[in-house]
Amino acid sequence: MNVATLRGLLPDWFIRTIAFGSAPAPWRDSVRSAVTVPAVAGVGYAIGGPGTALISSLSALLVVLSERSGTTGQRTLRSACALAGGTLAMVFGPATGGTGFAPLLVVLTFGLVSGLLSALGSGLSFAGMQLLVQMAVAGGVQIDISTTTRVTAYVLGGLTAISGMWLQSALERTDRLYATALSQAVRALGAYANSPAGGDASELRRAMETTLAAAAQLILTARPIRRARRAKLALYRSVLARVSVLVTVVRSRSVDARTAEALRAYAEEIAAITPSTRVEPHLTAPVAALLPATSLEPPRPVPVRRIVSAQLGHRRSWQFVARLLLCLLVAEFLRQITPFGHSYWIVLTVALCLKPDFASVFSRTLQRGIGTGLGVVIGWGATFFAAGYSVLPILAVLCAAIPWAVRRNYWAFSVIITPLVLLLLDYGGTVAPDVLLQRLVNTATGCTVVLVVGYALVPGTWWPPVDRERERVEADLARVTTTQPIASLVDRSLQRAAIASTLQAMRDRAAQANSEPRPIRVRALRWARVATCLEDRLMSASEPLTGGTTPHCSAPVAECLPRPGDGLEA
Repeated sequence: MNVATLRGLLPDWFIRTIAFGSAPAPWRDSVRSAVTVPAVAGVGYAIGGPGTALISSLSALLVVLSERSGTTGQRTLRSACALAGGTLAMVFGPATGGTGFAPLLVVLTFGLVSGLLSALGSGLSFAGMQLLVQMAVAGGVQIDISTTTRVTAYVLGGLTAISGMWLQSALERTDRLYATALSQAVRALGAYANSPAGGDASELRRAMETTLAAAAQLILTARPIRRARRAKLALYRSVLARVSVLVTVVRSRSVDARTAEALRAYAEEIAAITPSTRVEPHLTAPVAALLPATSLEPPRPVPVRRIVSAQLGHRRSWQFVARLLLCLLVAEFLRQITPFGHSYWIVLTVALCLKPDFASVFSRTLQRGIGTGLGVVIGWGATFFAAGYSVLPILAVLCAAIPWAVRRNYWAFSVIITPLVLLLLDYGGTVAPDVLLQRLVNTATGCTVVLVVGYALVPGTWWPPVDRERERVEADLARVTTTQPIASLVDRSLQRAAIASTLQAMRDRAAQANSEPRPIRVRALRWARVATCLEDRLMSASEPLTGGTTPHCSAPVAECLPRPGDGLEA
């Protein structure tokens, strides 16, 4: 049977579920992962035996998984939050190992905290997930070491991994990512400028606006500790002000080829900003002519309280918390009544799969089940050749594959992480076939809980939350299309970019449904059309700049939304 025949027999959504994504090979991440986790495990084994090796290497593995990209500050924040959550789980997680009402209450408390963290951003979302994962491990794995030793080994293992991350970040100079983000926005602007009308122009415009929004998000949410870094961010905010207005100008009218070339040269100057740079990159005459004569005040950093209030005040955040608590309630009940051993894998599976902010819940759950099934077989074979220090070379090979697998497909990552975890949990011993069967059954049980309770019973996970975003999009459009001068030109330009980024996020969310069954995929495609309609409303409100005001949209945003009978009711 050839590949074409096999593809014809399998449903399209399943093929999309198991398809690999494309990404460059992260060689540096692979080397660091292959060195860090085995080194921590080896030192832990030498000092305290298998138990200490398990706890310290779990912490190091957690850090390796948490900081794949971003500035040093972003990586440190994700790693530190994940380490703090894991440490908390190491202290209170063992209380979830028994039966009765008390463990259930602890699990639900952990779930509440995890759900609220997940609502605050991707970095804290990972920490929230790890809070539940480490809680399940701490409650399910019986290790004969004191709480003090457990916490100490965990913290030291995590700090060692963070030190390795700092070293790699220094070599890669991740502090240049601010300049890189601004440069990419200007390059996208230069590609869009003077482009012919048509589909390509629309894609270039979206790329221009989303890269600007990404640069603004990176720069305006940064909270550096060092004074020198704060001064450098002030320079980046000033450049961001210019770039945002340039995007608004070029979006409202075409420019000639000479100006487009000058924009590309300006992008190169931004990319060349170094720690010693004290003044903004030079503006050539064609680019300077696009800016208004008035001075452009740099945007202010986004207050943390505004981010928190916006996320926790959103109905969708609390709906996710409720869904997570319901799934954990069912999973913990099944954990307590199941006759199989290693039942904590039920709760662990729920924590890993129920992450709609990471990917489609449906596809992620299937990928977890498929990957775990294959990974258990690999792990079982690996335990026959691993005992004591001989585990370390196998850990190194598996850890080196993690950065590659996690960027390709979650099922590939699950294939790698499952034998890795099996080797750590059963450090120095062969895994019996009945233990493998128990873990497979419990994984399947956890996946079933997610698919039934967290997915099938909650229609909101079946399509992008466009209806729930409607009021926010309308309010944002009203702020940037009003005839009253309520905001500076820079603020208004950044608000436009933020709206465009929101619409692109809706479109990306709809694209996630490509790996789901056809009825859901059809709904999601129609939701993508809604996002495009909303984008047209935004484009109809382009500010002419010369008059300093913006006309109202030609039609209300609500007209873009599905009507009863479309099969898209939220």
